[in-house]
Amino acid sequence: MRTAVIGNPGKKFHDMENLSEILSTLRQQQGLTIRDLSAETGINIANLSLIETGKRIPRIDTLAKILSALGAELIIRKKVGE
Repeated sequence: MRTAVIGNPGKKFHDMENLSEILSTLRQQQGLTIRDLSAETGINIANLSLIETGKRIPRIDTLAKILSALGAELIIRKKVGE
């Protein structure tokens, strides 16, 4: 399983465009269409499209489901000292 790193390590993540690009790239690397990903995750095609274009921010559970279907994982960790 791969780990998708979102944003630059050590910086706060505020850029939805980066997340959208990562999800789109992972999907394309797997040779999947949005329709394929929808069938795999049970997430509506329109919602996946909005997420991939940065027009919708996915909930954590939705993001985890998408990443799992793409062979990646979501890791959330607290920075030391915060």
